[in-house]
Amino acid sequence: MKSPQTIQEYYNAFSKFLNSFFFEMINELYQKKTIVCNWQQRKYEKLFNITTSEHTTKIITFIISILLGVIFPYLKIWLPQVLSSLSHMPQLLGFFQQLLTICYVISHSDHYE
Repeated sequence: MKSPQTIQEYYNAFSKFLNSFFFEMINELYQKKTIVCNWQQRKYEKLFNITTSEHTTKIITFIISILLGVIFPYLKIWLPQVLSSLSHMPQLLGFFQQLLTICYVISHSDHYE
């Protein structure tokens, strides 16, 4: 878990119990959010949102790695170490912001800057 090659490899390194628990919870919440968003999109005649398992996997991987990093700091889990390194390097703040946007920790639109 120190330096995975892919998100899926990182996700598979966690226990199946944690993965399935958070997958079901986040997937259910995200499905309900998508229904509400699509209802609003229909009202304004915009394109509908869809939920993909890859998107849910990214969110779950982020949540589990942060939780494990907080609970077991001696494990040296890859993602929390990378995030703390990125937050201390001013030249990489743009990349840090992109990473947080991809994981849907923050929502960001370039046209607001």
